Amino acid sequence: MKIRSLSPRHAAGCAAAAVLSAIGGQAFADPAPSYDALVGQRSAAPLNVEATALVEAAEARARQAGVRPNPELSLDFENVFGAGPYTGTENGEATVTVSQSLELWGRRQARQGLAQAEVTKATDTLSASVKDSFKPINERTTAIVERIQSAR
Repeated sequence: MKIRSLSPRHAAGCAAAAVLSAIGGQAFADPAPSYDALVGQRSAAPLNVEATALVEAAEARARQAGVRPNPELSLDFENVFGAGPYTGTENGEATVTVSQSLELWGRRQARQGLAQAEVTKATDTLSASVKDSFKPINERTTAIVERIQSAR
């Protein structure tokens, strides 16, 4: 096995890099955030943001479930731009129709009940998400308290 020696220029470059890294200073990490800062940031956690959006969507569906259906208006044309005696628009017929859906036998109440159940489920999911976001903090706090008590 043959050992190759470094050229003087290469050796000087390595020595300069070693000296610069030694005198460059230390890198310090940012201090840990306070407990209050962590609690304030829990609302920005992705699971909490998603759960909040699901609650808002469920509440919007619940509001919509209580609204009556909209009436419908339609306009139909017949015998217009045909062939033979129906050419042009002189013999055309226009029909205007207005209709309103009737909700019978408790359909609206059932829809409202379902929407309210979705709101309850989404709210429960949000409260569980918030509770779970505190779980690591509570576990660490409990572990620290136990260590302090066992050290006494």
